[in-house]
Amino acid sequence: MSPEPHSSTFPAPSTVVLAGARSASSPELPGAPPKLRESLLVTVISVAAMVGLYSGLDARNTRLLAAGETLFTPLTPLDAAIPLFVPFVWIYYTYFPLTLSLHVVTHTRREWLYEALSGYLLLAVTGFCFFALVPSQMPQPSLATCASADCRALDLMYRSDDGFHAFPSMHVAYSVYVALFFRDHAPKKAWLPTLLALGIAASTLLCKRHFVVDVPVGALLAFAARPIARRVRGATARVFRFAA
Repeated sequence: MSPEPHSSTFPAPSTVVLAGARSASSPELPGAPPKLRESLLVTVISVAAMVGLYSGLDARNTRLLAAGETLFTPLTPLDAAIPLFVPFVWIYYTYFPLTLSLHVVTHTRREWLYEALSGYLLLAVTGFCFFALVPSQMPQPSLATCASADCRALDLMYRSDDGFHAFPSMHVAYSVYVALFFRDHAPKKAWLPTLLALGIAASTLLCKRHFVVDVPVGALLAFAARPIARRVRGATARVFRFAA
């Protein structure tokens, strides 16, 4: 009887490779698109962090004012020279769809989805730390004599937070982050987020939502967050592995 073929006495090399391979459903798999439930979960977490950490200190600031404390108001002659231009409120409101527009890019690759989430969470926590350590307020002009739709829209924004959390501008931080994200991952589409980020930055000043110094500091936070978000996106994906 002839001996068995030599290859049958050894495990196939592919067995060793497959034993250490990642599952195709791994949230860290490069190039794989995210599942719908992942995208929805990331959206909910991002919005909750952005809104919750932004407004979480409103009651504290109200108590500080009631106790006679003075909040940080870095008013400069340039701030006083900038006029109130109410129609820019509509550009200001484009901030909300802009922050959700990252799904135009992230729906194609799972790692980009968690990179976006990492950046949003990082900015939300950083902003909260600023607001906790440096309570700030932007004095907002009265719109009582104006009944236009523009004024009603701006007054709604004024009443939402009483001008608290002015320094730095998180509207600018998130908007610039989105523009940089598009620049990195969808450069052909980056022109619109970039224009909107510039418009939103201008609107924060023209609508008297922020001081001049708040704008560049917010932009710097976005630039700082981008490389960190790229570095930690894998760790963020592992934390949310259950959603994959």
